[in-house]
Amino acid sequence: MQLYDQHTHSYHSHESNTVSSVEELCRGGMDAGLSGIVVTDHYDIRRRPREVVTQQLRDSVAEIRQTREALGDRFYLGMGIELGEGHHDRTESAAAIALGDFDVVLGSLHNLRDMRDFSYIGKDCADKRGLFRRYLAEQMEMLRWGGYDVLAHLTYPFRYYMLGGGAPDIREFEAELRTLFTVMAEQGKGIEVNTSGLYRPEHGRTMPELWELQLFRQCGGEIVIVGSDAHDRSRVGGGIAQGTELLRAAGFRYQAVYRKRKPELISI
Repeated sequence: MQLYDQHTHSYHSHESNTVSSVEELCRGGMDAGLSGIVVTDHYDIRRRPREVVTQQLRDSVAEIRQTREALGDRFYLGMGIELGEGHHDRTESAAAIALGDFDVVLGSLHNLRDMRDFSYIGKDCADKRGLFRRYLAEQMEMLRWGGYDVLAHLTYPFRYYMLGGGAPDIREFEAELRTLFTVMAEQGKGIEVNTSGLYRPEHGRTMPELWELQLFRQCGGEIVIVGSDAHDRSRVGGGIAQGTELLRAAGFRYQAVYRKRKPELISI
């Protein structure tokens, strides 16, 4: 079975814990027995100064191109971008996407308008249900914008809800998720199984999990990918085999590998 990690970050992403070059990420993928990876460095609309974030993405694109040339056909290296909150500024988002010949655009929602990242507020939120409904409403807004190919780490707030205890049951939001998934399926959007929780013991879950994946499939969703969200070479491939098996358990028989923003379906 071919395994791909389609959500990784090099040191061109803004977080302080991104330490690996693009070449090192590829070496990590080879060591993990993968068939390929996609480097999806961050471009978050809220990040400033804009010229710094833009230059980081330009540098990522240049290094991916250089590393691709060195690798040849030995290993698949896709060029991606994780575009955070793209619907908050459509003009800026379009400019960011134009900076590279990307294979895939991951759409992420780390924070709501005028709020900090969920990592700061999730576990201490007094109204977790209300906050998650606002999160799903913005996911619909991001979907109506439509500038991404694959929705990354759906249920992201639950990563931090779990740290504080008392997380609501995801099934409480079935109606909202059905609406979101139905529109995603109609528009041909994909969903990512983010496996970062499988190698982070404080979180211990994929985003999304089995029930949500089954619901996505029931709503007509067909395009699914798996990504580790690795921020250094040692974590590339983390949980990818388990995530791929989770897709099978949910009833999927194919995973998508993106090339030039088109999904290529590969048997799992």
